[in-house]
Formats: sequence, structure tokens, C-alpha cells
Amino acid sequence: MTDCIGIGEDDTSIAGKYAAIIGAALPRVIDDFYRHLFSVGYGKFFRDIDVERLKSSQLDHWRRLFEVEIDKVHTAHMTRIGVVHRDRGITPKVYMQSYGWFTSRLADEIARLPDIAAEDRAPLAAAVLKLIFLDMTMALASYDAALLD
Repeated sequence: MTDCIGIGEDDTSIAGKYAAIIGAALPRVIDDFYRHLFSVGYGKFFRDIDVERLKSSQLDHWRRLFEVEIDKVHTAHMTRIGVVHRDRGITPKVYMQSYGWFTSRLADEIARLPDIAAEDRAPLAAAVLKLIFLDMTMALASYDAALLD
């Protein structure tokens, strides 16, 4: 699954190098993400959900991804996330738009982090994008699987 995306050793190395710094920035991004979703009317998807628990789970998920633990367990977890979103009626369109907003906000946050070496910024940005696209690909695969069921 990572072949087409092109995640290589350089990507995993740089993502791992800055995982803690990105992890520290993630709570701000996640808070802004949910604030945004509610502001555009997508709060309906979270009616019966403890949003704070969801934020905590999402934080763990993203931290693990940026620590580059792309193993079978994590891959299955990414797919399960897609199943849950699909089952809650979140269409692929909304899912992709949400990823776009989240990715943009995270990129903005990472660009402002002072502890990233100038020569690492572009490779880190590329690695983060590849990892996010891997995550999105695995989650959206569950939508395809539902069509086959």
C-alpha cells in the first residue's frame, strides 16, 4: 500500500525525528478541527459521541502515525476508522474535505514550529503529506469494501 505513495526510509526517519514536536502541536490542530466541523454544521455526526474522548483517540492515532508505526495492527486500525465514519453516514466527499482542512491546518502549524531545522522543513512536509495520504487511503478503502459487500 505504501509503494505508490512512496514512503521511504528518509520519510520515516524525518517523521520520527520530529514526531514529538508534531505530537505537541496536534492538540491545537485537533481542537481547531472539531471547532471547524461544528461551525460548518457537521456536529450532527457527533450527536451521541463523547467528543473529548474522540479527540483523545484521534490524538493517539496521529501521534502513532507520525512515529511511523505502520504495522498490520495500525493498518487495521486505519481501516476500522474508515468503517466507523462510513457507518455514521460520513460520505467520502465529506471525509476528503475534512482531511483537506485538517492537513492544511496541520501544515500551517508545522510551518510555524521553531524547532525544525530549515533544511528539514521541505522533507518533513513531504513525509507528513505521504503519511496523511496513507492514512486517508486506508480509511477510504473501507468505503470500497462496503460497496463490494
